[in-house]
Amino acid sequence: MIVVSKNAVPAKSLGELLEWLKAKPAPATAGYRRRRVGSHIAGLYFENVTGIKLQYVPYRGTAPA
Repeated sequence: MIVVSKNAVPAKSLGELLEWLKAKPAPATAGYRRRRVGSHIAGLYFENVTGIKLQYVPYRGTAPA
């Protein structure tokens, strides 16, 4: 699994990204193909480990996500 962001995000490392996400009032979005598959489970695990809440966005496949 990978973490991807757009260039407008001020974070330049994973640690900076986590700090930035925790400081935001709205949750970050996370794309996934289907519930209960690798990308969705990884997102849930990421939430559990970091304490950061995500807004999940379903896509019609891994490539569009």
